[in-house]
Parts: sequence; C-alpha cells; structure tokens
Amino acid sequence: MEVKTRLSSRRWVKAVHFIVFWVVFLLLLAGISRMVSKRHSTALGLEVLEYGDEIQVVFAGSSHVLNGISPQQLWNEQGIRAQTIASHGETMVCTYWHLRNALEYMNPKFVLVDLYGLSFEGRIYVNGDPRTWLDSLPLSRTKVETVLDLYGWEGISVLWPFTYEHTRWNSLEAEDVQPVQADPYRGAERNCGFVPQQENRAVANGGETNELGLEYLRRIVQLCREKNVQLVPLILPYAFSNAPLENNLKAAEDLLRGEGLEILDMRETGVVNAVTDYADYHHLNASGMDKATRLVGEWLAGQGIANSREEDPGLAQKWNENYVVYRQLKRGQIQACTELEDLLVLLHDPDYSCILSIPPRLCLWTDDSYADTRAQLENLGIELTGKENNTGLYAVVDSRNAAFSVQYGPDSLQTDWGQVEWQNRAEGTDPLWPIFSLAGQEFAQYDETMDMACAAGVLIVENYSGNAIWYWDFPMETAL
Repeated sequence: MEVKTRLSSRRWVKAVHFIVFWVVFLLLLAGISRMVSKRHSTALGLEVLEYGDEIQVVFAGSSHVLNGISPQQLWNEQGIRAQTIASHGETMVCTYWHLRNALEYMNPKFVLVDLYGLSFEGRIYVNGDPRTWLDSLPLSRTKVETVLDLYGWEGISVLWPFTYEHTRWNSLEAEDVQPVQADPYRGAERNCGFVPQQENRAVANGGETNELGLEYLRRIVQLCREKNVQLVPLILPYAFSNAPLENNLKAAEDLLRGEGLEILDMRETGVVNAVTDYADYHHLNASGMDKATRLVGEWLAGQGIANSREEDPGLAQKWNENYVVYRQLKRGQIQACTELEDLLVLLHDPDYSCILSIPPRLCLWTDDSYADTRAQLENLGIELTGKENNTGLYAVVDSRNAAFSVQYGPDSLQTDWGQVEWQNRAEGTDPLWPIFSLAGQEFAQYDETMDMACAAGVLIVENYSGNAIWYWDFPMETAL
C-alpha cells in the first residue's frame, strides 16, 4: 500500500512538472511571438484590446479609408472617439473578419465600412496581408475561424507569428522589447505628397460583380445587427475608376437598399479638389483627409453623437494627451518637407497657420510647371488674381477653426500673434529674398552662395500655442 502511494505521488509530481513546463513554454512562445510581431500591428492590437470600450465610431475597410479619415481630427474637432481598423489591399472578406474580431472587444455606436474593398477579388488580395492585424490579436475561437476561412488548414501557422516572423531576430531594436504604446494615428495613415488628378470615373455597365465580396458585405450587415451597432456603408472620393468597380458599387447599393441601408456617398459632394487633394488616383493626401474627415464629422454630429469631452473629463484628458503625441508627429512631417507643394498640402490643417512671402517676377507666376503650386496656394484660400507677376504675394493664412481666412500685405499686418512686416533683402531690385518679422522677431535664411536669386518664404505658426515653429526659403528662378 505504501509503495502504491509513493508511485501515485510520483505520477502526480511528474504530471504537475509536465503541466508547468508546457504553461511556461506557451507563455514564452506567446511573448516571443509578440516581440517579433510588427510593432505597428501590436500597437493596433493595444487600441482594440485595451481601449476598445472607449470607442464610439469604427472605420473599417482598405487603404482607401486608412488614408481618407483621421480619427484624431474627429476627436480634436468634434470630440468623437474613433478608431480605424483597416489595412492595405483589404478585401471585403478580410474586412468582415477584421471587424468581427474587433467587435469582440469594442462596443461602438457606429461602424462605417468603406466599400472600395469590393474592387479586390478573392479572400486575400495579392497586395494585402491580413497578418498586419491578425498578429496583434490574442488566440480565440474567432481568430481560429478567421485563419481557417482566409488561409485554410495549410495556413494554420498564421496563428503563431513566431513561425513565420522568426527571421526578424536580426532586425529587432530596443523598442521591440519596450511596452507598446497606443498608435498616435488611431489606426490611420497620413499621406504627405500630392499627385494632381483629373476625375475620370467610369459608369456601371451591368457586367460581372464580386459575388464573394458582396456575400461578405451581407455578412457585415448581419454582424452589425447582431452586435446592435449602426452600420453606415461609406464611399470616399476617388478620381479614377473602371467599370468593374462601378458595377460592384452599384450591386452593393442595391443589396444595401434591400437591407434598409443608405450609403454615405462622398463622390459627388465636391468636398475634395482633384488637383490638390490626392496622393494618387484613389488615395487622399493630408489635405483631402482633412476635408473628408470634417464632412464625416459633421455628419456624425448630426446623427446625435455628442461631444464626449463633456461626458468624462478624465477620459477626455487621456485622449487629449494622445492627440498631443499625434500633433508632434504632424510637426515632424512639416519640418521634414523639402518641397513647397508638399508643405502647402500639410498646411491644410487647423493646427497650423502660415505667413507667406512670394516676391514679384518669380517663375511661380508665369511658368506652367508651377501650376500645381498655384493650385495649392488657392487650396489654402488664397486669391491669386491681381497678385501676379509684378505684385507678388504677401499673406497671412489663419486656419483656426478650419476657416482659412486670409489677410494680404504687402507692408505690415496686425495679427493675433503679433505685428507681421515684410521686406526684401536688396540693395536695388535684386536679389529678392524675403525677410519678415513676427512680433519683432526676424525670420530669413538668405545665403549669398545659393544660385537662386529669389525665394518664396513660409513661416509656420502653431495655432494652439501661437509660437512660430519653422521657417523655410524655397529658392526659385526669376521670370524672364
């Protein structure tokens, strides 16, 4: 009897050791998988898992919405707590599973799903990678179902990032082992440059449609009903399309109307400018994002979403602190600009005003190669008529409250930031190199060694602090 007891005890000890070993092993494997997962993926996961109960509005879809709506701007202007859950090349199948996983941790009032993903055939588009958001989510029944539907049993290893990301060991940096911080962009991206477009949208011709994508759109409708979330189908602006895309959008419109849903269609609103507001033929840049977000924010406010700053001051402080980090990133983008046109795109932003000095007789006024620059100036509300060639342009663009009100020089102006004065560094008429002062502080970067004889000068002012943060001279040739 005593021998049997000792044997039984040994078996229990071995069993406990076995269980402890595997628990520790799995915990280590989970930690390693999280470490080698892409940093951006884990930051997005933090937004969903830890802050999901704070979110009022979710934006889902492909890069079309990723680059088209700024959750941070919605917070700053409307007090709406929003999150984007989207990825590049995301099919409607992936959007369904992305949203279904997210709604296990979120309880938003609205879900806005961009329909551009219907243009991507199959379950996973050739340029898409669901692992960018799957990696960040903990193992769950829904995640297993997601992987099996997207990849099949042969792709089951996607459940463990370590199995395909182990080669990242050589590229790990110190931040990879630090606690993950919330994504300052709230899931979105911000395109800095611009590529002028001419709108050329096709017309639906009754051709074939993406039946798999439409089936998963129908599943999204059912999912939102089950979760008691108001679904808002969304079409953001794009400059170019083909018949297949328009056929899919028409089929989606018919499907959604049958479900009692109307599309928030921004294509014909005129909210964006084809010349100034696109990064390519279907992605908005920072200026286009600013305009599209403001329109969506006004629409959401009209649906009864109150300014949440008043509901919970403690939570508002937390979101304000995260917005400060976002604002620092925007400032970094501004300071990294080397082209005047790209800078003007980023200045379509209520956080920043600017003071401009563009002397007369520059090629800017006469050369067709500067037509895009002139368009970007007009995009900031600047009236160019009568300020061409021999007159130049001296202006203060005040973008507070998104008003983009403009005052014109050329001598001096009184602003809320102080007295602005313009002059040109010149003994005669050349070189025309701008100098101006704000509240008694002079700004100029004249360099006699530079080849250019003239320059456009731009001084950036932070609306929230009133401080002048950066000054540029953009050298240009004089007109012949």
